[in-house]
Amino acid sequence: MKVLVTGATGFIGGALLSFLQKMNVEVIALIRNDIDTFSSKYPEVKIISGDLETISTDELNAYNIDTLVHLAWDNVSKVMLDSHFDHLNIQKIFMDKVFNSNISKVIVSGSCFEYGKVEGGIDVSVEPKPSTNYGVAKNELKTWLLNRWLKSNRELNISWMRVFYVYGENQHERSLYSQLMKAVKEERREFDMSRGFQIRDFVKIDNVITDFYEEIILDYPGFKVINVCSGNPISVREFAEKLIADFNVSITLNLGIFKIPEYEPISFWGKKDYKLIYLK
Repeated sequence: MKVLVTGATGFIGGALLSFLQKMNVEVIALIRNDIDTFSSKYPEVKIISGDLETISTDELNAYNIDTLVHLAWDNVSKVMLDSHFDHLNIQKIFMDKVFNSNISKVIVSGSCFEYGKVEGGIDVSVEPKPSTNYGVAKNELKTWLLNRWLKSNRELNISWMRVFYVYGENQHERSLYSQLMKAVKEERREFDMSRGFQIRDFVKIDNVITDFYEEIILDYPGFKVINVCSGNPISVREFAEKLIADFNVSITLNLGIFKIPEYEPISFWGKKDYKLIYLK
């Protein structure tokens, strides 16, 4: 099995590469920057130098890729940027190349932001009503992919993985987890945050990687939409307190310093057991 990973230098991508190497999966990464640094960190991973715009269908076929794990997306942590719509066009052009290639399985990283300001436990049958530019663009790509898939004449399995609030080592510095871990490392006595009453679904990076790996090895025909989540609702404050307790440190949470963004729901978590499956 040969697996191509885009977004390999990102948070989920890096963790996935490490895991796939341990599982003896032959991995190829599409990389546009810092190739030497990447090669030293992942010496067993083959590299295609380029990006979503420059790679061609012929190049995809030349590597005899079986499965694409598509994680690449620009500025994920800045959900209200207008540039997400420009990037959406790049995504469609790239995925059209994939449809014209010999790749037989595609696993795409979606987002819980596709659901928008929906309250409560969310299964994949809930109609997305995204309230951020990032969520709108992701949802539009999913719809485009489904329509493109329904009109295609060849066999291609697609898994759309709606990732909830993933956390873990090497996460971007703007995340709550990274900010709190920095406070722990610097031995701070206080940590500024929101009031923390909002309910979220925090899922460990290890569990996210397991879900992605299961889709890689499964052989199930169709177009699937999957919630990648814990299924366990917890308040942001409880999440922060648990992390502090796990590291056995004393940090006072300064609640109410930051406002909750208007585009975020108050109570929002995923239902892990539900999968929406389309079959031709």
